[in-house]
Amino acid sequence: MTIRFLSCGMIDDVRVKGGVDRSYCYRVVKAVMRAIVSIPSLQIRFPASSTEREQAAAGFAARSNEGVMSGCVAAMDGWLCNIQTPSDKEFGGATGARRYFSGHCMHSGINVLAACDAVSRLVLAEASHPGGVNDSRAYDDSGIPVAIEELERGLYVVTDAAYTAKNHLLTPFTALQPDERYKDSLTTISRNYAPELKSPSGS
Repeated sequence: MTIRFLSCGMIDDVRVKGGVDRSYCYRVVKAVMRAIVSIPSLQIRFPASSTEREQAAAGFAARSNEGVMSGCVAAMDGWLCNIQTPSDKEFGGATGARRYFSGHCMHSGINVLAACDAVSRLVLAEASHPGGVNDSRAYDDSGIPVAIEELERGLYVVTDAAYTAKNHLLTPFTALQPDERYKDSLTTISRNYAPELKSPSGS
């Protein structure tokens, strides 16, 4: 049931296939997810030691054309995790609910900042900002800069033009180009990471 749920299956489809009620299905998914996240080797970890950072950088260099991505330890971007629009009553006023609406994506959601290594493994995920907060502000208000700005000289995290370039946060492209390569990359990221970040609570 959990595997089907994580592969973007709807909870009602999962429970019907399993022949169980919704509450039982949620309990199973929650229990399995807790077991998964308790495994140390599966933890989402940003490279902490100099050795881990060197290994991460070597991975990007090996996969890039002629090793052009020398020093890159992770690639980061923002993703809107769609949610049901909160009611004004739940937030005590329309202002609170509107904070979750992304004018860019035209949907309510949570702004998730995520970074991966050279083989598409998540090394960082932060989901504490509503969808109305842009990527750059969400980044600055999070604890992520502390980890990134502690990188050794010559090491960096690459991202897109939605962020402000800093000493260890590079934005090599001045504008987003919606060409085929970008679309292919977006599809890959959504397919790989959306199930991992999906909440077992059904929201």
